[in-house]
Amino acid sequence: CSADGSPPDGRPAIAGEPRYLTEEGLQALLASGQAPQPELFLLNNDTRPPSSDQWSIGLRHDFGGLNAGLTYTGVHSRNQMTWTCGIKAANGGCDWGARPAPGYGFSLLSRGKETWFDSIQFVLDKPFRNGWGASLSYVWGDAEQTGNDLFSWGTLDPVNGVRQRSNIAQEHQITASAIVELPLGFRVSTLVTLGSGYPFYVTDCSAGWDKCTEAIGGGDPPKWTESIDLRLEKRFVLAGSMSLGLFAEAVNIFNYTNQQGYDGFKPALPEVNANFAQPNSAYNPRRLQLGAL
Repeated sequence: CSADGSPPDGRPAIAGEPRYLTEEGLQALLASGQAPQPELFLLNNDTRPPSSDQWSIGLRHDFGGLNAGLTYTGVHSRNQMTWTCGIKAANGGCDWGARPAPGYGFSLLSRGKETWFDSIQFVLDKPFRNGWGASLSYVWGDAEQTGNDLFSWGTLDPVNGVRQRSNIAQEHQITASAIVELPLGFRVSTLVTLGSGYPFYVTDCSAGWDKCTEAIGGGDPPKWTESIDLRLEKRFVLAGSMSLGLFAEAVNIFNYTNQQGYDGFKPALPEVNANFAQPNSAYNPRRLQLGAL
């Protein structure tokens, strides 16, 4: 609906009326044939709540002034909700035009999807002593999943059991931090975070328009992520055990462009998408924050 029936974003619309907020008014609208047929979301009676198994094992050692640690972590999650098309085509994809019964629109079935995450982390830490401290961390991660996000069409239907690389985790991450005590009770610290970038969703129709395949993390990230932050803090002792801290913080101080929204579409050959793997936006711009604690 729209206020006057004009099409928002070029899509047909019905002029909104207060009576459509009631069940009787909505039923009358559906019976008039003006509104599209209602979609069916069919929830499996055996749907289970999401759950996960997590395990880790590690070693940690004190080398005098330095602490070092090596840890493996694994997570396996189940029963995460997603929806797929209710009626399939012969090729396993969605039959977009099929309807389950007269008077109804497109139908969807609930599915439970799974995710896996394995990581190895190495940490080297110099505790804050003698006016300074520092830490260095490296994490290798491998994330996979069945299904997509809220909707899993075609071959991404979890029932097919296709286990693919996820697009929500970076394979390599490096984090470094340091803090130094300055005269007059000031402290300056820095945080550096680097990552190998996030894989991106790819729809590959290069073999033909009727042979399109989808890969959740099919595109290799073309650029690393980066943020270098600085913080200056001064703490004032008030009365007794009370104190007040003031700080100024610059995030991504060099305004590094962290890309996102990569174009992942490959058309049927010989057509080529010149924008493949090109970003359409960025995140984490440079900003200054002031605060008290």
